[in-house]
Amino acid sequence: MNIINAKELENIEGQLDFYNFDELSSLKKKQLMVKFNDEVRPVIYSDLQFDGNRKEYEDKEKILLLFLTNLFKKIDEISCIIKKYNEKWVVNNEISPELTNVLTEQLISNRFRGGICTVKDDLIIDLFIRSVFKYNSFVQFIFKENQIIISPSDHLDIFIDSGDIDNLESKILEVFSVCGQDNLVLVKK
Repeated sequence: MNIINAKELENIEGQLDFYNFDELSSLKKKQLMVKFNDEVRPVIYSDLQFDGNRKEYEDKEKILLLFLTNLFKKIDEISCIIKKYNEKWVVNNEISPELTNVLTEQLISNRFRGGICTVKDDLIIDLFIRSVFKYNSFVQFIFKENQIIISPSDHLDIFIDSGDIDNLESKILEVFSVCGQDNLVLVKK
């Protein structure tokens, strides 16, 4: 795991000219979104405080983690850059204690404005994804060589932008077939 200072991260963002990092949106007006189909109950983490079904949430989280893990494998790039788009890397340390410990060990404070570069199968990626799903982190995963930006959300939707959206779409469909995910759908926005 390597630290990318704020200036370096800004330079990388500048190379991804298909995306507006300030508005978190595609400049090409093309974006893909992976979400659960309408037959899947809409249970998100924040529902659990109102007697939501924890098992349903955990099952959905597991499906999306499997999808993202397999999508990352399909991307022909070894490293991934993690960028926060909120003031803090972790909002509540008690919700994501393992992620907090990893960041602390790496001397990354909530005030750090740069990025984290790591191999795409590093544990920290899984920890960040879980934290995002719990409305506790707000990060994007950037594959700069392939020009791909993956933005999971706490609503259990995954927004995906790319300089080559058609090629990426075919990779997503391949992942669906490998994972047997008939409860996920791909939406073109």
